Amino acid sequence: PKPKTTTTKPKAATTPPKKTSGAPAAGETRRFAWAPVDGAVGYHVELFRGNDRVLAQDTKEPVLELAPSWRYQGRNVTLTPGEYRWYVWPVTASGRGTQAVVQAKLTV
Repeated sequence: PKPKTTTTKPKAATTPPKKTSGAPAAGETRRFAWAPVDGAVGYHVELFRGNDRVLAQDTKEPVLELAPSWRYQGRNVTLTPGEYRWYVWPVTASGRGTQAVVQAKLTV
């Protein structure tokens, strides 16, 4: 008798895990950080979506941890997909600087 030949089915291809850009997913805290400024006792941070300011906050350190949602001028605000601009001004003993040390874009 002839020997039996068997064939094996190829294994199903597995989808590799999606690569992430390192950006936080929706609903996660975002960390904004910048180089410290000599003589600064704090920093003033503002975030804009289009022409609308959606955040104005002071911090003592050159970093801001932004929660997934916050209140600004009596409204609940969340980062929705789109383009944002953020600015940072150093605050010294004599007041807030006139020149922003950060002028950056954020895409959500």
